[in-house]
Amino acid sequence: MTESGLNIPAAKAPASIVLIIDDEDSSRAVIRASLGRDKHTIYEAADGAEAMTLCSQQLPDVIITDLMMPGVNGEEFVRWFRQTFAAQYVPILMLTARDEIEQKEKGFAVGVDDYLTKPFNHRELWARVNALLRIKHLTDSLLLRTQELERANHELSRMQDVLLKKEREIVAMQLAGAAVHSLGQPITAILLNCRVLEQSLEQKEPANELMPAAAQNAAAAGAAIKKECAVVQKILQKLQSVDPERTKQYMAGIKIIDLDGE
Repeated sequence: MTESGLNIPAAKAPASIVLIIDDEDSSRAVIRASLGRDKHTIYEAADGAEAMTLCSQQLPDVIITDLMMPGVNGEEFVRWFRQTFAAQYVPILMLTARDEIEQKEKGFAVGVDDYLTKPFNHRELWARVNALLRIKHLTDSLLLRTQELERANHELSRMQDVLLKKEREIVAMQLAGAAVHSLGQPITAILLNCRVLEQSLEQKEPANELMPAAAQNAAAAGAAIKKECAVVQKILQKLQSVDPERTKQYMAGIKIIDLDGE
């Protein structure tokens, strides 16, 4: 945009941009002269509609707008601006020849931050604009710190999740190791005894032969024990590569680790 048109150079990034909205050239000149000592970058609009276009191209740091203007007046512009740029704070100072309390209340309700009645003192306008700019810069700084804090909290939460997962993996592996160590030897002993029983049934002496039914029962019991031991061994093998994040429903409100990946 140029200072009097609609094409502000995008590459220029001034510290403070002031937008003046007034349908009278002489009023804009007076306002511009009042702020000249600080060398603000000043853009001008002759009515609310032109100001809408300017704001859509480049948000100012503070807006000074007249109330009574043809077309889109100051109050309509402020309402549009607050609705369109609700996520960003830009202070608005309204200049008006009307000093009614009702009018000011209405303006504050739609989003005006400060009022100054025409004719105004140049020094007072300068002071009010700079006060609004201080509030703007403090608000922007607070928003930046808030965003940095949110990012830090997000990263902290992510790291906590990673640590919690790692702790669960360590506990699961410790539990699996304890189970394999504690149950492995008894199961091996049971299997060896089953083998001894099988050999006894295969090589029994004629004088001490078991009754056929008892022999069948012993063989069946041995086979059943071996089968269940094989199941336990399989479970122990799965425990060695357990995934603590893989769970399944066990009872109401209770989940357990899903060894089968169901």
